[in-house]
Amino acid sequence: MQSKPQLSSSPGFDDISCSFAAFIACRTTLEDLSERTAAIGEQVSGSTIAAHLTGQATVSDVTHNAVADAINTRLQELSLAAAAPYRSSRTSRADVTR
Repeated sequence: MQSKPQLSSSPGFDDISCSFAAFIACRTTLEDLSERTAAIGEQVSGSTIAAHLTGQATVSDVTHNAVADAINTRLQELSLAAAAPYRSSRTSRADVTR
């Protein structure tokens, strides 16, 4: 049984460190994540994703959730549980694409 991703009430070390670990586990490139976020309506460059995942940049909740969704979708493709936490403003994947 796959576990559900965590909801985080505010940006912080925990959601960033969990997102970084999930990125490592998903075995993909920053370019792939950038393309995946674009496919769901959020334009995020690979360098912005890298800066966000390493805590060097702050992004909006919508952008964070798009990156988390891209990571979690990739993990699902690998038959792994979703691991990148979403921020509390997220209620469904459809919210990212609006």
